[in-house]
Amino acid sequence: MNGADGGARVDAIVAQELTKVFDGRTVVDRLSFTVPFGAITGFVGGNGSGKTTTMRMIAGLVRPSSGTSTVAGVPFTELPNPRRALGASLDHLGAIPGMSARQHLTALSISAGVPVARVAELLSTVGLDDAADRKVKTYSTGMRQRLGLGAALLGEPSILLLDEPSNGLDPAGIRWLRDLLQGHAANGGAAFVSTHHLAELDTIVDHLVVIAGGRLVAAGPVDEVLDQAAATSIEDLLMKETNS
Repeated sequence: MNGADGGARVDAIVAQELTKVFDGRTVVDRLSFTVPFGAITGFVGGNGSGKTTTMRMIAGLVRPSSGTSTVAGVPFTELPNPRRALGASLDHLGAIPGMSARQHLTALSISAGVPVARVAELLSTVGLDDAADRKVKTYSTGMRQRLGLGAALLGEPSILLLDEPSNGLDPAGIRWLRDLLQGHAANGGAAFVSTHHLAELDTIVDHLVVIAGGRLVAAGPVDEVLDQAAATSIEDLLMKETNS
């Protein structure tokens, strides 16, 4: 896929020596990897491994201590229309509780320059038609998750950055999410997905980025990564790394 400036083909996300230090503690340590278009890339690691911090740096929400990351070939903060390039659903980045889903998505659409008519389409896509005018504070965890995914999809982005997107979803919701991600990748898009639902990842991911202690453990096509680690599944791989 072309870069944001219409140039040569680039990867969806590229991290180069990405590092973040908080109060003298290195949370992400010289992390380098790529996320290709046309695929679902799983981002896995144990609790405290640095996944969320890495995603927040990619999305321009946290400034790296050193290193760089690009989205469609350019830093996120330099994208001419960020929501049309990258759709992010990250922890603790939800709607104002007193707003309804419709109000939240409408406000986002106006700020992003997206036609307001897109809101009704999104509410249907994420299954919130019947609850569109209820206040978000009355929503279940799964409903909030769907709203966050709706916000990520607002600008019809080519790249999705999703942190624990299946949290709170029931089995039907997880199946819906799986179909959504597979369809997105089949249409040439990229999905970079962090989740603890490892069994679910095994069924859909094409590539893996595995980290531990903020450092890269392995990255590449899922079959190659598992073969190199002599692991039978992503869960098996992560257990091996945790116990090593």
